[in-house]
Amino acid sequence: MEPVIPLAGLQPIYSVADVNRAAGDSTARTNEGLKGWYDRMRMLGGNRYIIKPSTHSAVDELYDASPNFRAVIDDLKKSLALAISGNEAVQFTPILLLGEPGLGKTHFARKLAHALGTGFEFVSLSSLTAGWVLSGASAQWHNSRPGKIAVTGFLTRGRMGSFADAIALAAVTGGPDIGQAFAALPFDHLIYTGSTSVGRRVLAAAAE
Repeated sequence: MEPVIPLAGLQPIYSVADVNRAAGDSTARTNEGLKGWYDRMRMLGGNRYIIKPSTHSAVDELYDASPNFRAVIDDLKKSLALAISGNEAVQFTPILLLGEPGLGKTHFARKLAHALGTGFEFVSLSSLTAGWVLSGASAQWHNSRPGKIAVTGFLTRGRMGSFADAIALAAVTGGPDIGQAFAALPFDHLIYTGSTSVGRRVLAAAAE
């Protein structure tokens, strides 16, 4: 097997000038938590070391370690080969792994992060606040905080992170009839955004 060497290069992640403009917003000036995050972003600067392997064969061991995801590994190798040949940062289309518990989804994500030389963080989406954990709360809220993705990408000095979760998510759009029918399905948690009148109908359907 060809030796795998981790390659690191600086990559611009955000503009400090944009951070300065955002910090001057009236909301940021009255939110101590948000001001603290902006100060950290300015102190760290906008560049981060992005690590990638020297060859696409770095993920070959996953074929044996996670045989249920061979098709996924094939696609990942294509993106990895393009990044290496073009001297670019590795970028993957977001991946949603579906399957019964025990299929090896989290194990695969952990092994993939190790093969790519990046970080791994497990975020459970089994609670109602899980969306806020990932995306962060609105800046309008007192002491709001950025989400896990922003913290890992913006505030981590070294490697970018990989995220995995064993819970499948689905976004459904439509009118009141769709909302009411969807709420009647046997889900553990349901998050609704929309008008109050339709929300009452969704709540009533979910409570049955």
